Amino acid sequence: MKVPYSWLKELVEITTPIDALSESLSIAGFEVESIEDYTKRAEGVVIGYIDDIEKHPQADKLNICQVRINDNEITQIVCGAKNVRKGVHVFVATPGSYLSSIDLTIKSTDLRGVKSNGMICSFSELGFDVVSTGIAILEEENNIKIPKIGTPVLNLLGLNEQVLDMAITANRPDGMSVFGIAREVSALTEKTLHLPIIINSQTTKIFKPKYIKNEALSEFGLYTITIIEGVDGNTKSPKWISERIINAGVKSINAVVDTTNYIMLEQGQPLHAFDLDRLEEITNKLVNEKSFGIRNAKAGESFEALDKEIYKLKDDVTLITCHDIPIAVAGVIGSLES
Repeated sequence: MKVPYSWLKELVEITTPIDALSESLSIAGFEVESIEDYTKRAEGVVIGYIDDIEKHPQADKLNICQVRINDNEITQIVCGAKNVRKGVHVFVATPGSYLSSIDLTIKSTDLRGVKSNGMICSFSELGFDVVSTGIAILEEENNIKIPKIGTPVLNLLGLNEQVLDMAITANRPDGMSVFGIAREVSALTEKTLHLPIIINSQTTKIFKPKYIKNEALSEFGLYTITIIEGVDGNTKSPKWISERIINAGVKSINAVVDTTNYIMLEQGQPLHAFDLDRLEEITNKLVNEKSFGIRNAKAGESFEALDKEIYKLKDDVTLITCHDIPIAVAGVIGSLES
């Protein structure tokens, strides 16, 4: 369980240094395996602007870039990325920077007879779990407001953060959420807890779907479902949400998926969004709340998950179904096609 320290401090009036807090949590039964300092991923990295670019005379795949890193300084950087071009803002690791995610200290160097004073970075080189096809170009990022040239990137990328990486034991499921850890921290430090007030204005009704097996849902279990219409799955999350879940170890996908993951991390409540249109295509039937069900998998039943892996399931695996077609392993992962 990864808990961003800034998120905890929003919920509890913490004055304890993070090292001391980590020790207190470990003594209380929440072992802190490590404290990750994300600032190490981008120390010395600033916003740059590519003023000019020309081909390297000794290497077809390299370009010589003249990069402005403040109002009065242009530095020369040799770059091999295919998408590098003139007139864009980029992330520049200046000499002396240490990129912890790739264990690289940046130095001025000579590349095929041309001096290079830094490195133009991709998102993956700054430790983000993305597939990088080249350097990061800020003009291509919809959720980034481009700051002044020379600005350190730590705040822009949400890397001015420390994260508690915690091992939660089976007897403390209350620790599988940021709220749960915040309650524990409040008790340990005797500091005031500020959990947001949740106002539920929705009316609820009990539904009894046709497709349900008693062994799959215990007497005290609860499964709820809500239809939300008019949602665009291509919408990006606000920057603060995507940063927060990334720092908690979850990849940012889009506003719908990120919202479900945010609530799961915050409250420890598994939550998943299905695409209603896709469900109707998959089942070739109209879908409403009564279409959903819960049952155990049939031994050897195949399930293609969101990670694109095909799993052969055992009969003790609980499934969420739509018209009896499996669409999720309950509380774990959704199906790729839904």
